Amino acid sequence: MSLVFLNSFERKQEGKDEWARVSIADEEGNWRISWMSQEQGQGQEPEERKEELWFEGDNWACMMEAFRMGVKSKLAEGYAPLIDTKVEERSFMVSRRVQLFYCYSESHYHADAFEQLRLWRKEQARQESKSAYILASNRILQMIATFLPHTEEELAQIPGIGQSRLAAYGEAILAITREYPRETPFPLDWVAAAIPAEDFAAWQSQTEKERSRQQADKLETRKLLLEKITQGCGLGQLAKELKMGRKDLLATLELMERDGYDISPLVDAELDRITPEEREHADKLFCELGDRYLRPVVTRLLPDGKPGDREVDRAYEWLRLYRLHYRRKAVEGRELLSPVTAQA
Repeated sequence: MSLVFLNSFERKQEGKDEWARVSIADEEGNWRISWMSQEQGQGQEPEERKEELWFEGDNWACMMEAFRMGVKSKLAEGYAPLIDTKVEERSFMVSRRVQLFYCYSESHYHADAFEQLRLWRKEQARQESKSAYILASNRILQMIATFLPHTEEELAQIPGIGQSRLAAYGEAILAITREYPRETPFPLDWVAAAIPAEDFAAWQSQTEKERSRQQADKLETRKLLLEKITQGCGLGQLAKELKMGRKDLLATLELMERDGYDISPLVDAELDRITPEEREHADKLFCELGDRYLRPVVTRLLPDGKPGDREVDRAYEWLRLYRLHYRRKAVEGRELLSPVTAQA
C-alpha cells in the first residue's frame, strides 16, 4: 500500500489537546482514507489512538468527495490543519454570474487580442520566473479579450482581476486592450440576458464533463509523478518523461506538497547539489524576508543578476525546492513540540 497524502491537524480545548492525521493510501487502484486521532490532557499520558475509516473503494471521484466532506466536518469540530490544505475545488466553486461570464467569453473573445495577451503573459512570466498560468489563467485572458476594458475601473470588473493583479499588471494589460475597439458596454450587467437558458445549461453540462476529465488527468499525473519519484527520478528526467517544462513541473510539485503529497525524496535529492553555504544563506534570507515571494530573496543572492540569466533561473529553481524543504522543517519542528515541552 502506497501513502499518497498525509496532513496533520490539531484541536486545543480546555484541559486537553488533540492531534490527528488524515491519510489517503493507494493499493493498486483501491483507495483508503483514514482519520487517526489522539487526545492528551495536561500532565497526562496520551490516550489510545482512535481510527475512523472515511472511505475504501476504487472510485476516485467518490474518494475525493468523501475526503472533502470528512475534512469539512473536522474543521467544523474545531480542528485546524498544520499545513493549509485547500479542500474545495476552487476553479468550479464559482457563482452563476461568473459562470455566465465564462460561457459568454468562450464564444465571443477577440482572437487577436487574446493572442497578444498570451504573448504578454509568456514574456512577463519569463521575467518573473513563474509559470504563466500563475499570472492569469486562459479564462481570465479570454474574458479580457471579450470585454476589452479601456480603463482600470473597467478592468476591475473582470472576474479574477483583484487589486493585486490590477496593481501589478493593469497598465500592461490595458496597453493591449486599448488598441481594439469594442462593441459591448460597461458595466457588464447585460451578460446574463445575452445567453439563452438552454445554451447555458448545455455549456454547464459540457464544462462538468471537462472538469471530470481534467481531474482524472490531474490525479493520473500526480500518481505517475509519485511513482517516478519513488524510483529515484530527478527533476530533469521527470520533465522529459512527462513532457512538461521545468517551471510547470515545479509548480505542480509545489501544489502536490501543499496538498500533502510526500515529494521529499525528490526535493532532498535535488538539494544535495546545493552547497551548505547557499543553504545557510537561503535560511537567513527566508528568516529575514519571509518565504512567500522569491524575487526579494533572489535579488539579495544575485544583486547583479537579470531576469532570464542562466544563473538567475538556476537560483529560482533551487530556491523553489529549498522553500519546500524549509517549510517542511518548520512544520516538523511544531509537531515535535509536545504540550509538556510547551509549558516548560
